[in-house]
Formats: sequence, C-alpha cells, structure tokens
Amino acid sequence: MAKTYDIDGDNILGTAGHYLAKTTFGPGGNEDYSASNFDTSVMTFSVAPWLSVSAADAQVNNQLNYGYRQFQDPSAPAGKLNVGYMGRRFSSTLTTGDSYSLYDFTVSAGVPGTFTITVATHPEIGAINIASAFILTLLSGSGSDTQFVAIPADAYTDFNAAFTTFTITGAQPGDVFQLLGQAAGPDNLLINGLMIDSIATPALSAIESWRVVHFGSPENTGQAADFADYDADGIVNLVEYALNSLPTSATSAASPNLPLQSGTGHLQLNFQRIADPTLVYEVQATSNLAAWPDTPIWSSTGAENTLGLVAVTDSVAPGSTRFLRLQVTLP
Repeated sequence: MAKTYDIDGDNILGTAGHYLAKTTFGPGGNEDYSASNFDTSVMTFSVAPWLSVSAADAQVNNQLNYGYRQFQDPSAPAGKLNVGYMGRRFSSTLTTGDSYSLYDFTVSAGVPGTFTITVATHPEIGAINIASAFILTLLSGSGSDTQFVAIPADAYTDFNAAFTTFTITGAQPGDVFQLLGQAAGPDNLLINGLMIDSIATPALSAIESWRVVHFGSPENTGQAADFADYDADGIVNLVEYALNSLPTSATSAASPNLPLQSGTGHLQLNFQRIADPTLVYEVQATSNLAAWPDTPIWSSTGAENTLGLVAVTDSVAPGSTRFLRLQVTLP
C-alpha cells in the first residue's frame, strides 16, 4: 500500500528515499541500510547527502541490528517492526509526560525545498518504553517552527507500528532540528527507526511565480488573491497580471482604452496581453449596460495568447450607442 506523500507509487515516501533502517528477518525488498551507520561507536552519521543525524547527548545510544520496515502497509504482518530498537535514551528515572532529546538533524547544502522525517515506534518490548508524543523543534537557523505530534492511545493495537511524520519546508544549510520524545513511562525512551525523505516540490504556474515576485507568496490568498486590489487602483490582481501591469503601484495601471478607429469611426478596445496560455481573454459588446450578451465579439486563449498590444474593433456601424468591456478569466 502506498503511503501518504508516495508520489511515484513505489511504497517509498516522496521520490528519493533515504533510510536509517535495518531488518533482521525475511526478504526486505525495499530496505536500504549501511551497517556502519549503526555502529554504536559512531554517534554522527549521514543519512542523506544534505542531512546528518547525531545523538542529542551521551544518554542516547544507537543499536546495530534493529530497525523497522516502513515500506509495506504497517497494518499487515510484513509491516510490523522487529523486536528491538534502533535508538534509546538510557534512563530509569524518566518523568511520564516530560520531553527528552533524542536526535539532532543538521541540514547542509543541497537540501530539498521539502523533506520529511518519519519516526517509527512499537510496544513489543514494553509499553513503558514508548513515547506518547514526538516533538521536532528548530535549535538554530531559520527553518520551520516547532511541530508536536501526539501518538493516539490506540496506535499500537495488535502490536502494529506507529509512524510519526514531520514535514519540513524551507530549511536552509546550517539549520539544526532536534527530535524529542514525550515519555509514556519511567523507563528507557525508545524509537525503532527513522526515515528521511525528500518530497518533490510541484513547479509553480506562471501566475504563482508572478505572485511570488510581487507578494512573496504563490498562494491565491490575502493581498495576493486574484480578486484583491492591493494598490487600490480599481484593477484586481488577476487583471493586473493579464495586462502586464504592476499590482503594487496604482500609477502603473495599464488600463484598456477605447478610441475610435481611424478612418471608420468604429469603437475599438486596446489592451496589453501576456503569453499565458491558461488565461481566457474576452471582449464583450452591448448597446445596453444592463444586458451583456454571453457570446463575446472576440476571445483569445491557449497558443493565441502572445505578448503585446491587442486591438479589437466593434463591427457595429458608428452612430449607435455601444459599450465594450474586457473580461479575463483563469479556469
């Protein structure tokens, strides 16, 4: 069964999984591990080219031969974890409900725009050793805020594994995140596996890129929304975009104009068009402002949308009362 964020359907989160895992039985299929990563004498190791993992302090120990199988449906037998643990925080005096540091994650060059850290746990070696919640917090740098994920009380029904996933977006080289566990009992705080994975970032559309340039965000919300008018010039953002105008400057508005065509006297609508094939431009005409026909006298979309000045002429002879308007839509 493909998991959440399994973009390419290979039972691996994202598109380029990096695993810190080892199984001790059965054909693994998708496991990817290096025994050296689990050497208990090595407290810092690289799990992806852009991320290193280290024990948060001397009380955290890495085990060699245990891990987890994240790659099949965890509700099926093949998805159960091994009886054992990958890492633990040594203690016999933990306070139930308190949080304790486990691992630090240091980001380096080449980090993807979004990646995930998945923690696997199971209770087969004692419910007092499991976490009731995991916390991922930024120790230094400019990355994401603290994320808190509680583990539901029924997460371990029939000894199934619990998987806790944190999604980090916009991390920068030098950022350091720390994983903490909230103790569910007074004994050792254990985890059974980690998985680090990159998530493909969808390419921005032309208008999303335009929003980033002018508003700092690709989202169609707030001041950047299609029908917001940030500069209060009477032209909403979608039309500013379609007319190649600046949405943050009222003096830059490239409003359509309505001259009479030279030599014929026909009414004409002139405006600037951009080369975005997703836009639909329509010029409508009427003799009654209270009734605009559904069929435009001119339209443009797809490959017809080329950059430059457009002039649309009304076919009705001069002498009649006529109105023209431009309508822009983004289906």
